[in-house]
Amino acid sequence: MKLTHEQKNTVKRWAEEGAGLSEIQTRLLDEFSIRLSYMETRFLVIDLEATIKDAPSQEETQPQAVLADAAADAIGEDVADDEIETEALPAEGEVSVDINPITRPGFAVAGTVVFSDGIKGDWGVTVDGRLSLDPAQPDYRPTSEDLRQFQLKLRDLFASQGMG
Repeated sequence: MKLTHEQKNTVKRWAEEGAGLSEIQTRLLDEFSIRLSYMETRFLVIDLEATIKDAPSQEETQPQAVLADAAADAIGEDVADDEIETEALPAEGEVSVDINPITRPGFAVAGTVVFSDGIKGDWGVTVDGRLSLDPAQPDYRPTSEDLRQFQLKLRDLFASQGMG
């Protein structure tokens, strides 16, 4: 997806005027016929260095930043972080990640994740390098630590499969 310079400025203006991510997502579709997922819209706002006027608290934004790092890691960029030791089989209360042997159309690789609270979800990296995370429970937001573990385990899984 490529936006023109004018479209980028418009998205920045919407954010500065107080539009939330959902509203930006809706306006992109209505005004420019560009359909993005909520996560893709969030990444767009980050890429444009736009500031949402009524920004969420630090506690709410940190998981998104960690997820953005996970996306960068998934497409092979180096992300500085502390190492976490992982076990072959995840203990109860840990995040587990696996790769599905059959990849869905439009994805380079996909799999499942189980967060520490037992909520499951599907993840995938699209052919153009975007990370998709679809929890089974609507409106679910993993904790910052769960997203960090997801990122590290995904990176380790890619490395073990020769993808990293």
